[in-house]
Amino acid sequence: MSLFYFIIDVKGYKKWTFFFRVIGMNSILIYMSGHFINWNYTNEGFFKWLGQLAGEPYGAVLMAITFVLIKWVFLYYLHEKKTFLRV
Repeated sequence: MSLFYFIIDVKGYKKWTFFFRVIGMNSILIYMSGHFINWNYTNEGFFKWLGQLAGEPYGAVLMAITFVLIKWVFLYYLHEKKTFLRV
């Protein structure tokens, strides 16, 4: 954590953190959304062909990456609309 503090806060390199900021702004919402949205069904609907195309050992990795990508796109849409869950 001290390395990230040094890079982000002290040195001021913040552009690369956008991916993580989008996730962090609605982290509780994306955790709770698994009860209402079937993310596996959505991921397989869009990217099952990619996992099959990649083959056995790499297909699982690609499906995990696209799983995170689907959730991130949802969070990015909420971030652009400035919709945040606050506790």
